[in-house]
Amino acid sequence: MALIKIYQRNFVSNHSTEEIISEFPCFRLAKMILSQLSVMVPKVLQVSRSPLMEKFRCVVDDCEDDRLIKGLQLEAAILLLPALFKEDPGLLFEVEGHAQTCPPDTPTPKMVLKGCREGHPMQYDHIVVMLDGQSITEENEDISMTLGPILCIYFLFGIQYPKGLKKTLTVLECVVLKMKDAAGLPVTIKRVYNSICA
Repeated sequence: MALIKIYQRNFVSNHSTEEIISEFPCFRLAKMILSQLSVMVPKVLQVSRSPLMEKFRCVVDDCEDDRLIKGLQLEAAILLLPALFKEDPGLLFEVEGHAQTCPPDTPTPKMVLKGCREGHPMQYDHIVVMLDGQSITEENEDISMTLGPILCIYFLFGIQYPKGLKKTLTVLECVVLKMKDAAGLPVTIKRVYNSICA
C-alpha cells in the first residue's frame, strides 16, 4: 500500500486531470455509479428471479417519496445483480449476523449491512466494507456509494474476482469503470449485459 500511495501521489502531481482519471478510474466512481447503474435498474428489477425480490418490492412499495423510491430501486438492483448471473450474493454483501464465510485464502471485499431489522438487507442502519476480516471503510449510509469502494479495493489491491462473483464484477467493470468494452465480453455475460443495458 505504501508503494501504491507513492506511485499515486507522483502520478497525480505530474499529470493532467484527464490522465489521472484514465489511470485511476475509481476517482469518478460516485457519479458513474449513479448515472450508469440507474439506466439498468428497471430491467434488473424486471428480470431478477432472486428470492429477495419480494422483500425488496415490499420496501419500495411502502415508500411514498419518489426520490427515495429511485434510491431504493438502485440499491435493490445492486444487491440483485449476482442473482442475474446465478452467482453468490454473499460474495458482494452480507447481513450482519447472517455471514457466509469466504475461504480464508480468498480475500474478497464485501459490504456488511449492519443493524438490519428482521435480517432484511434493505432495512440496514449503516454499512461497512470488510476485507479479510478487517473493516476497510468507515460507516456508509448508502449501498450504491459503498459499491465504489468495493470496486476500488479490487482495483487497488489487485484482487482477482472470485469465481462466484466474476460475471457480476466484470459487468460492473464494463458499465461503471468503462475499463472493458462490452463487445469483448464472453457470450454468457454479454447476453445478460444486453438484456439489462440495451
